[in-house]
Amino acid sequence: MDPEKDYSVTIGYPHIKLNAKNTGAHSFRVEVKHNSKNTVIFNASVAADATVELVNNDSIPLVPSGPYTVTIYGGIGLPKGQVLLTQSNAPY
Repeated sequence: MDPEKDYSVTIGYPHIKLNAKNTGAHSFRVEVKHNSKNTVIFNASVAADATVELVNNDSIPLVPSGPYTVTIYGGIGLPKGQVLLTQSNAPY
């Protein structure tokens, strides 16, 4: 997986969900941060051989539209797995 990717939330689709699956031998951390507001929407650790699902239905913090950066931090090992972000106009 790439250590950094761009993502964009469309106006009217403020409900986002993160699915992160770790298929590696070491844990990694994934962060989703709004580019201009510097608001961190998700910041989660994913243990080795685990899957994490996080939902933000436009609250705590609010999910502004616009560009985001998704960053994967590997720590002691090379991250291996899949990170999927989806957005919706209805709560998850």
